[in-house]
Amino acid sequence: MPGLLLTRFDLGPRLIAVDTGTSESLPLESSRSGSVFSDRFDPTVGWYLPALAPAGDPDPGFAFAAIVSGVDASSGDPFDTASVTMTVTVSEPPDLAAARATAPTVTYRPIPMDGLSVSWSLVGKDPLGADQTLTIPMTVVVADPGALTLTGSLVGASVVVAYENLVSSGTASLVATSFYRAWREWQPPIRWFPGGGFPGRLPEASLVAAPSLEVRQLLPVATLDGPQREIPLREVPLREIPLRRVPIDDPGPTPPEPVWTSSVDPRSDTLALGTRYGHDVYRSRFTITAASSTRTIIDINDLVSFSSTRSEFRELTSLGDVPTRYPSLRRLYLGQVTGTVVIVPQSYGIIRGRSGTAAACRAVVDDSTTTTSGCRFDFTFALAPVVDPVELAQLAHDLGAIPEAGGRALTLTLPTGMDPRTPSSFPTFAGATAHIADGSGPQSVVMTMSVGDTAQIPAVCNVNTLLSQLASTTTQLSGELMVRLDDVYPTPIGTSLVLSLNETAGTDDVSLTSATDGSPSVTVTNAGPVPLLVAAVAAVTPGGPVVAGVDQVLSGGASTVVALPEVSVPTVVRRDLALTNPMPRSQIFDYIDLAVTTVTQVQHPLSYNAAFDFAAAGVSQLDVITTLTAYPDVAVVALTLTPTHRVDSVHALVPLDVVVSGLAASVQVTVTPVAGSPRTVTLTTDFVDTPILVITSASVAA
Repeated sequence: MPGLLLTRFDLGPRLIAVDTGTSESLPLESSRSGSVFSDRFDPTVGWYLPALAPAGDPDPGFAFAAIVSGVDASSGDPFDTASVTMTVTVSEPPDLAAARATAPTVTYRPIPMDGLSVSWSLVGKDPLGADQTLTIPMTVVVADPGALTLTGSLVGASVVVAYENLVSSGTASLVATSFYRAWREWQPPIRWFPGGGFPGRLPEASLVAAPSLEVRQLLPVATLDGPQREIPLREVPLREIPLRRVPIDDPGPTPPEPVWTSSVDPRSDTLALGTRYGHDVYRSRFTITAASSTRTIIDINDLVSFSSTRSEFRELTSLGDVPTRYPSLRRLYLGQVTGTVVIVPQSYGIIRGRSGTAAACRAVVDDSTTTTSGCRFDFTFALAPVVDPVELAQLAHDLGAIPEAGGRALTLTLPTGMDPRTPSSFPTFAGATAHIADGSGPQSVVMTMSVGDTAQIPAVCNVNTLLSQLASTTTQLSGELMVRLDDVYPTPIGTSLVLSLNETAGTDDVSLTSATDGSPSVTVTNAGPVPLLVAAVAAVTPGGPVVAGVDQVLSGGASTVVALPEVSVPTVVRRDLALTNPMPRSQIFDYIDLAVTTVTQVQHPLSYNAAFDFAAAGVSQLDVITTLTAYPDVAVVALTLTPTHRVDSVHALVPLDVVVSGLAASVQVTVTPVAGSPRTVTLTTDFVDTPILVITSASVAA
């Protein structure tokens, strides 16, 4: 019995066993408080049980590498194997800080985790649908004093169960078992039998002559190098147990003296993994190898089917809220196989480039039976993503630091066009119809819109409503454009489609020239015909874009020199159309190509509304004569407004140029009072801007 010697054995009322005197420094079991222990011998030393936990996000050692190694003969599904690696941290327990504060002079040591083993507990379903636990042994490598690297091997169905547990259900956990040694105070568990000592009291002669002591009582014995065990007393040679006789009538039993033993205490920690490895930062670390090709696992179908068709794209969220960081962008989608990141912009807008804005208007004959003006206006708009180039440069820089970029380069792109499975929509106003289709460019779309007559309003008035909204800074014509990632992405992805000169998409509308003298500067030139507001220039450095404010309007062909922080670095320009607000009607067609192909004149309505109480104003009638300022030779029919006929209109055949120039008019109103002599009042208006002239009592007052 190494480490323990029974030095005295009293047959009768008491048995005493004592420590041999070893002083190995170990925790004192009875001193435990949470995870903290005192040392048995040294008051300046303390002990603690280290805390185990899954590594913080992201776990640098995590990997789930599956291999399709054949076909399951019974099911025909892929037969997979996988290797899974993860990290567990070993750290000080939370309650150690309080212990140190209470005893600042004590040096605390970690208690070794002897015999450490870790298993991975997975939860799947049996054939009847009940939960079934799969236990996967893990190989443990001490990477450093603060971390354990765990590796496990999976085969067949356990590969699918493990993937589902980690990514979806969150039911996987790690179970770590070990033991630790500590000093324990032991009381010998030998009972006293009053009046008779041990059952079957041995005669005195046998105490001397017997070579060993033979009783049925078992004596628990502990050693310093192993767990407790019980041995029959008869196995203890009498020569090692000096005996002395104790009278039977010895008064009541004295409690046995304690024995110090080196106990071996078990420890078990269960670490729930949840869905921590199902987050975006780990997606690229789930890989599958099939036919010598390795790629990211898209979803669980990769592990159970060779032929199912699905999209490689998923929304990329590891950069946080995209519109907050990049206001002109709406969402990002990552192609897990190709590494392509598709940018969905906040909106699509009219393209601007070297030739101006991609907007055209054609006036053509409308020969339908319902037309009143005899014409309609056909518009064509080419649209593209409206994105800030500085934000794109910042995004390209930021992508290099996300987990999905580990070990590969990600490629930025814009949507390749419209999703044919889900129709886009563009609500229009009366008299207009619109159609949207993919454009000729790789990331453009084309909208065609036809504006004609309505029952009461001719096409020229409706088209002026459209033109006013194109130039407006307060109201916008907008719809929803459904964009394409690929042909099988399951969820429709929409963004705004905006028709406005205040929200356009720049292409080749500027040119950049580096300084020829080697100075860190660039010349920015407006390559188009319309004025641009250059807001800022950014030098794209390895540390990200460095922005220099400019805030300068460049007319067509004009240039400006902007200082840069470095020489010979890529440069991007934040710019937009420089518009006047409000925009004069004559300027609108600087941005919209108007062509009058088959129509030279239109019937334009001139409408009047006497919006007042004739009787209260003492007026019996109004006689109205209109003269068109730019076309005085055009005859306009006179009309009369009365209390029972206060609204009327006439048509004037005018050149189509009124769409551009407006239709200013001088209106002579002869007021005939109920009593008294008639008087004449002259009013002015523009029947393009205001199709209906509203006449009030104040405007015709004496």
